[in-house]
Amino acid sequence: MDPTWDDTDDANIPVVYPYLNLTTAQISEDHAINMMNGYPLPDCTATAANYHVKNGTRLTIYTVDIVATILKETPDDTHVYCVNGGEAFVEWFNSNYRAVLWAMGIHRAYPYSISYMGNEVVIRLMLT
Repeated sequence: MDPTWDDTDDANIPVVYPYLNLTTAQISEDHAINMMNGYPLPDCTATAANYHVKNGTRLTIYTVDIVATILKETPDDTHVYCVNGGEAFVEWFNSNYRAVLWAMGIHRAYPYSISYMGNEVVIRLMLT
């Protein structure tokens, strides 16, 4: 876990969870792990406590039905971890937004915001 990477003092930036309880392989995607005081750190392979695994928001594939289900279950900002990268998911979502709304039972367009940091994407639907 990197407890400082997600820290922000800006109230306009949503809290994100991409570095909470990652495996060694996951955090190594964009961090260099250094030995502490010359002692090697143990390899972390457990995923049960990972924020996105626990919440069912870790995506290895993107389908309209899966994303619609996640969005319906999240009242405010929706956080998803995209194994193939946040940028790829943002492109997919922008192309499939209306189909996702339709799958949610919403039959008109609403504004939304979407941002990503690494593999984590934050989606905010403005359904008012």
